[in-house]
Parts: sequence; structure tokens; C-alpha cells
Amino acid sequence: MDIDAISLLKTHSVVEVRDLDLEVSGNAAKLYDKFAQELKEQYGEILDVTKSVGELFGCLNTADFELRDLCFRDDLYKLKKLELLEGKIDRTNGRENPVDHGGSANKVLLISNWSLAISNFISRFGLSLSSSKLFDQVIIQFQNLHEYGHWQEYEEVVTDKCEQFVQYLLDSSVNNVNFSTQQWARIWSLVLKSTSFPWNRAQQLKLEDVVFQSLFQEPLEVLMNDADEEVSKLVHSSEFEQKLNAKIMQDIERQFQLLEDLVTQQEDNTPTFKYPKAIQEVDVARVVENCRLHSIGLTTRSRVQMYRLINPLKQMLDNLQAHGGHPDQITELRKRLATLLENKIPVAAEQGKKPSESLTMDKIVENLMTNQSNLSASQLIHKQINALRV
Repeated sequence: MDIDAISLLKTHSVVEVRDLDLEVSGNAAKLYDKFAQELKEQYGEILDVTKSVGELFGCLNTADFELRDLCFRDDLYKLKKLELLEGKIDRTNGRENPVDHGGSANKVLLISNWSLAISNFISRFGLSLSSSKLFDQVIIQFQNLHEYGHWQEYEEVVTDKCEQFVQYLLDSSVNNVNFSTQQWARIWSLVLKSTSFPWNRAQQLKLEDVVFQSLFQEPLEVLMNDADEEVSKLVHSSEFEQKLNAKIMQDIERQFQLLEDLVTQQEDNTPTFKYPKAIQEVDVARVVENCRLHSIGLTTRSRVQMYRLINPLKQMLDNLQAHGGHPDQITELRKRLATLLENKIPVAAEQGKKPSESLTMDKIVENLMTNQSNLSASQLIHKQINALRV
């Protein structure tokens, strides 16, 4: 820089050199201001690029780790060396056109992609914000391997990965991992219906229970009307009908047990309706419901409890009939419920019977109300019995 100044002073006057210095300083200031302005305008994009670089670096680290895992864990993957490639030189680009005998390179790549998809699914599904993509990728890789078909020489690694995959599904509830109905349907189709992979039979039996237990958490009507093709195929299968019937029968027996326990207990005649002490304590919805229950004769706690057990039980019997339950079995269950109800029909006072002269007016009114509630309850139970015998 000093040499440039000296050379300028040899050919220019001091004033000219000073003017040139001012011009350069002015240009530098303008460039700085322009740079600052551009930096402000593009700052968001710079941050995005920085973030993308960070994500790319993370992906590269993951790829490097998985590649090393694939290359050096020969005890697990048992991948054979690729055959020497033969071919002729393409003189136009200087590259060799390889000839892959038997598609060995494609086979290794296909199994590698399949194995990595399962590893990603197991390690990331419970934490990822895009877990559905990980699930879909696993299903796609299983389909790809199924279509290719020639994986038997790598049976050990395929068997090991299949067992890892199913074990993760079995542990899903323990690990608080949830699958949608559509995903469970695809798992059922892949693991329990497909014979293309070396599934562990003991794991299959356990998974079958897990799948149906998860499905039965959904309302039956929602399951039966699901528009998804795989879900529809599952709910119309014979396996689903058998499991559903078994589940309904378990629920029916459990409901009968609760009902029979209630019947054998001493009747609780505590009124279900009490007048509130203050208007602020009034729960309008509860008052309306209690009035409805009173209108059909359910004036005591025991009657209300029995009513709330019978209605779901009747619905279970209807579901069993609608989904392939044996007619004789359904008839016996209906008779069983009808017999139980007949033993609980309240006895109303005889009509026209003259009340005792010793009774007070309050007692007479109380007897009339009790008689009316017994009559209403009797009519309700007879109606339920008649419905069971249709």
C-alpha cells in the first residue's frame, strides 16, 4: 500500500492524492452500508441455510454411522462381497458399463434399505414428529422385498430383523407408543396374513392379541364403518368375527356377574332424589335425569344401578347377534336375563283396597307414591322382558 502511495505521489500532486483518498473512503463507506442493508434483508435466508447445513451435517453423521454399522457388523448382517463387475468401456464418457450377474448388487441394496428402514422405525418412531412417514417407509420396504423375493441367502439377517420389528410392536404399550386403526390393520395384513417372511410363530400369537385388544378400544360402529380398505378387509375377516364374538361374550359374562351380584345384595332403598337445601345447589341436568328416572319407577339406588347394568347388557346381546353369534347361545342368554328380571318385578298394592283408618294423610300419600313407582317399575321390567323374548 505504501508503494502505491509513493507511486501516486510521483505522478500526481498532493491535492489529487488527497482527493483520491477521500473518494476511496467514500466508496468504502457506501459499500459497508450496502453490505449492512443486504445482510438485514437476507438474514432470515442465512439462518435457514445455516439450519439446513446443520440438518445436512446430522444426516451425514447418521449415514456415516449406519454405513459403518452395515460394513463392520458382519456378525449381524452377513452380507457377501459383491461379485467382480464385468463390462466394456463406454468410450464416450470413459466409464465402464457393468454387467450384474443375478442382480446381486440390487439384492444387497434392497436388503440394506429394508434393514435400515426397520432400524429407523424402531429407534425413531416413538419420538419423531413424522412417525407416520417412518411407518409407511417400513411397509414400502417390506413390499419391495416381497416383490423381489430372492432373499433366502440372507435368511439369518432377515429373520433377526423381522423378530426385532415384531418385538417392538409387542412392546408398544409398555413404551407408550400408539398406532392408529389404519396402521394396526396394515400390521395385521403384513405380519399375521403374509407368509412371505420368516415370522416367529410365538410372536405372531402374542401380536394377534395385541392387535385386537387395540382395535377393540375403538367403538364398534366406528370400526365397522371405517372407509380405509385395509381396515374394511380386517373387520370383515373371519378372524375378526371370532375375536369380536369372544370379546362380546367376555363382556356379557362380566356384565351378568355384576348384575347377579347386585341382585343378591340387600336392596338399597335410598331415594335417588333429594331436595336441595339451597337454590345454588341445584344441578339442573341431574334434576332432569332424576325426574326421568322417577317417571319410569326408578326411585331407589338399587333400581337405578340395575337399570344401568341391563341396558348395556341388552346392547351386547344385540351386537353378538349382529356379528355371527350362535342363535342357541343368544337365546339362552336372553332367557337368563329375562329370568333374572322376573325375580325383580316389584309388587304393587292391590287396587281398591281400603286404607287403614290409623294411617295419617302423609303416610297415605307416601304409600300412594310408592305404589305408583312400583307400578311404573313393574311396567318397565315387563317391557324389557317382552323385548328379550321377541
